[in-house]
Amino acid sequence: MDIGSLDSFLFRYTESELRHRGEPSDVLSPRYRRIPQVNFVGRDMYLFSFNSLMEGRSICVNKESRFTFIPEHIHTVIEFLYVYAGRCTQVIDGRRVEMSAGDICLLDTNVPHSIEYLNESDIVITIEMRKEYLTRGFLQRLGDNAIINHFLVNALSADTAHDQHLLFRRRGDNAIHSILQNILCEYYDPQLCSDQAIEANMVLLCCEILRQYRNQVFSPRSSDAGLIVEILEYIEKNYLTATLESTARHFGFHPNYLPTSKGRLAAPSKSC
Repeated sequence: MDIGSLDSFLFRYTESELRHRGEPSDVLSPRYRRIPQVNFVGRDMYLFSFNSLMEGRSICVNKESRFTFIPEHIHTVIEFLYVYAGRCTQVIDGRRVEMSAGDICLLDTNVPHSIEYLNESDIVITIEMRKEYLTRGFLQRLGDNAIINHFLVNALSADTAHDQHLLFRRRGDNAIHSILQNILCEYYDPQLCSDQAIEANMVLLCCEILRQYRNQVFSPRSSDAGLIVEILEYIEKNYLTATLESTARHFGFHPNYLPTSKGRLAAPSKSC
């Protein structure tokens, strides 16, 4: 599959979409009969584990079915949601989030969310990743860049509270879209070394997102993450002279406040 045929493939009706087109908009797919429900934060919701889709794998790609909605649920995996075309409205832990083509949402495990009805022009791609996909190889391949590593670790690692989501609004640059297209082509039409190509493109995708983070919006539950990134960026720019005391003065904190309240700061690094 090449980029030219990818759009036609994504807009082609799937079996699920053909069924939903002939049903009332409030009818759920029969597959929900097999998905367990749990009581989480005082509400009943579905628990998506993706075990069948991810059997023997640590990552899977999925196009969300149009002409239907996805009820409130939580994941046991990390989700990368990308609006390939059209629009998508999520309700994330009770907050309504309107997304347009090119927008990205990163969801940690156990974040309650739902997706409202998707129309014909709405193409929403999700990439599900198990924790080990990040911890065993992905983070290491990003190198020693403190901003990148701390960003992912704070948002996605097993050591953080699993109530985080990050929202990135589209910018004019189409580099992210091109990388996503490469991932989709490799996934839906696997060739020799496709798994390695997907992993390499995921690293590129992450790096490109983090290059553009400055003008993006962090979720309300992740407000400290924006400050953490600012602090880490300051340290990297001033690694020859920055000390705990000078960094604290720059941001208006007592030196004892930085490591205790904002997490441990990595030693300044020259690596990128």
